[in-house]
This record gives sequence, structure tokens and C-alpha cells, in this order.
Amino acid sequence: MSLLRLQHEHITHDLWEGRERVLRPRRAGVWILNNQDILDPRVINLMHQAGFGHAVYISDMDVNHFLISSLLERWRSETHTFHFPHGETTVTLEDLAVLLGLPIDGDVVTGPTTVDDIFATFHEHLGVIPPPTLIRGNSIRVSWLNTTFQQLPPNANNEVIAQYVRAYILTLIGSILMPDTSAARVHIMYLLRLADLDVFRN
Repeated sequence: MSLLRLQHEHITHDLWEGRERVLRPRRAGVWILNNQDILDPRVINLMHQAGFGHAVYISDMDVNHFLISSLLERWRSETHTFHFPHGETTVTLEDLAVLLGLPIDGDVVTGPTTVDDIFATFHEHLGVIPPPTLIRGNSIRVSWLNTTFQQLPPNANNEVIAQYVRAYILTLIGSILMPDTSAARVHIMYLLRLADLDVFRN
């Protein structure tokens, strides 16, 4: 009898019974991750100022499904760690800082998670209003951001550049940095935090 909780429902139970399976995680196809070299320099500069400059250079990652399956075999919900032959380990904020170049210290990010008028919020911070069919609750489809904000207009003023930067950062958050279980939507609460890019950096 296992000492681990819910062992009979864990993936290792299937493996021990000879029923191997390869997990294929969801992922969003994101234009920005394949086209960093053609992003407008004005956008890249403002993303650096906002503290997201390193995230621009995150490349599109090939997912090793066998590696993901192997990691899940070793994940234990009791300890929130991976159990390896050499001991237990887990992903830390320091790992994210080293791998992605994002700051992890400073003030805690807090604030509201809902808005009274979601359409007005999009118009104010992104300059456009998405179709109602793409909004669910307080989230928007990443694919809409991905297609709507691909090319910065040549005559864009500072406010339009900031709108594109918000859209790019929102796309990165929803697809790579903090995706939800759908891997297709991003919560508007992150857009609220991006209202003032100078404050966001701090």
C-alpha cells in the first residue's frame, strides 16, 4: 500500500501497470515568439524600459513530450516537488529570473481582478475593442492579441507604441509566462497592471 496520497490516480500507477502514455500539453502559437528580429525598435525599447526586455528574446520552444511525461511521473502534490533519484527539487523564482531575465524582487503586485466595463478598459489601454465573442468572463483570447498587434504603424505616437507594448506583454503572459489551463486566454487583471509601464517596471 502506497504512503503517497492518491497514488492509484497518479500517472506512475499506469506506468507500473504497463500502460505507458505520453502527455501532449496545450500551447498557443504566438507570432511574437517567432518574429523578435522584426519587432519595431520603438516597441523593444519601451519593453526594456518596462522591465520586459529579456522576454522579447524568448524563442519559440520545442516541447519534448517525453520529458514532460517523465517530469509528471515524478511530481508529487503532497510536497509540490519533483522526486528524483538524487532527491527532491522544484522550480523557483530564481530559476525564472536566470532563464527569462525577469526581475523577481520589488513590491508585491496586487490590485483588482475585475473591471466594471471590460470594453472601456480595452479601449483605454489597447486603443481597440475586441469582438464580444472573444471575451469570456474577464479574459481575452491570446490569438486576438497576436493577430491585432503584429505590425506597429510607422507614424505611431508614444501612446500607440505603449498600447502595442501592453499587447505584447499581455501575449507573453498569457502564452508563456503565466498561461491558464486553456493556453489560449489571458486575464484582464494583467492589463490593469500594465496601465503605467513606468510603475510596472518598479
